[in-house]
Amino acid sequence: MGFILRSVFWLTLASIIVPAEARFGYDANDASGKEVPISEQMHDTAYAAWGFAVQVGKTCDSNPALCEAGQNLISTVTNTGSSLLEEAQAYFVEPQDAHVADASTHAQQHKKFQDRIE
Repeated sequence: MGFILRSVFWLTLASIIVPAEARFGYDANDASGKEVPISEQMHDTAYAAWGFAVQVGKTCDSNPALCEAGQNLISTVTNTGSSLLEEAQAYFVEPQDAHVADASTHAQQHKKFQDRIE
């Protein structure tokens, strides 16, 4: 796990440090850089997503325990997220009868105080 985190850190740092012209294929002699049509970019993106889905499918066929663990992780994350949302809503939404409950509690406490004094 540490190797993956270190790799992500160094690759991110390298992508920040390397100039955008070098990353995107700009030529120093050409001011406009490499023009790539949006349709080609969308095709490449869809092709990469399809390739990723195929690899995930192959991984689930060859290692069903890993696929089951991934499904458990996704369900745990979604269940935790939904419970956090419910708790946040309950925390920020004020109860409808809060003032009535406070007034009735206050009256009972006042009566107990009066009984002690008398």
